[in-house]
Amino acid sequence: MGCANHPIRNKKRDAVHRGQLQSLSRKRDLRTSSLSKVQPWCKSVLNLDLSSSMTCTPSYRLLPIKYMRQASTLHPLRAAVLNDHWVCVPSDHQNFHLGRNKKSTYEKKLQDCEEDCCELDVLLESTRAAIRRMEVLFQRLSTGGDISLVDTYLTVLDWRCCNGITDECGANLEYTVRRDPSATLPLVIEKLKSKQEKLLAAQEGLFKSMKEAFLKEGASEVRVDTKCDSL
Repeated sequence: MGCANHPIRNKKRDAVHRGQLQSLSRKRDLRTSSLSKVQPWCKSVLNLDLSSSMTCTPSYRLLPIKYMRQASTLHPLRAAVLNDHWVCVPSDHQNFHLGRNKKSTYEKKLQDCEEDCCELDVLLESTRAAIRRMEVLFQRLSTGGDISLVDTYLTVLDWRCCNGITDECGANLEYTVRRDPSATLPLVIEKLKSKQEKLLAAQEGLFKSMKEAFLKEGASEVRVDTKCDSL
């Protein structure tokens, strides 16, 4: 039997290799922990305190100059184009709050209303865009346009807006429109306009609730903040 295949020597060699790997792993862990303690820019972005950093928008903050950037080794042309200095931070993260961390009842209500408003705005705009494209498509088909224009005018977002407006599911409705668009488009447009009216009514009710919340609780907080600023 050759020396390379000797079982005792193989076990000793494996034990030496394991010891070397464990030693290297311990050294790497110690070096990483020491860097994190001495150099705060080696931490993760989520662990940085950016409350006093310069702001570009309410969501973007400037990273520290010494912070180690992932894209620091890019080609100069790419580095000039890519954003490597500003980071988008969540507004609810504890390190990124300005002032008090705990939100008041008014702030919570206002945030919920703003999120609902944003969602309604997106739904309204997508519904309006779908109605416009379907009306133009129906006019083209009425003047002798080919049925293949359906794929030219209607997008995935348009089909998504049609979900729930009829008893048919989205796939069946899309199949029906593609098979006979001249007969089905007027019905779909009518249903979409009804959906638009419901969204507008919901938006109006949301604006009303926002106004009531501001009149009840917001005015008092504005007065308190004004007094604090004048001190």
